[in-house]
Amino acid sequence: MRRTILLAGLLCVTAMPALAAWGPVGSVDFSAGDTREMTMGSFNGNVIGLTARDSDVRCERVVAKFGDGVTREIFRGQLPKGQSVRIDLPPGVVDSLDFNCRPAQNGRGVVGIAADTVDRNSKS
Repeated sequence: MRRTILLAGLLCVTAMPALAAWGPVGSVDFSAGDTREMTMGSFNGNVIGLTARDSDVRCERVVAKFGDGVTREIFRGQLPKGQSVRIDLPPGVVDSLDFNCRPAQNGRGVVGIAADTVDRNSKS
């Protein structure tokens, strides 16, 4: 019974970026010691989801640069392979994300980026 509940909880976390309003934004590849910048194309969304593929990925920091020039650290820590981390964003247009990350094991790691693409300014 405990295993079933634990498994159900894990599957809910893993499936997070597949929720209705989520869409893929891109991915970033890493090898040992890489730092990468990803241009978002003036993304205006509420939430970003990061998912490690191929390996666990350790991030010293992930920084968002907003359209008004403000930068903000939005994540620091370990991204376990196959699990998604949800990051709520402050209001504003994200121009780019700077990743200072590396695979936990030697080799290659990929971080997939999904986003809630609902416009905050739209009236529902």
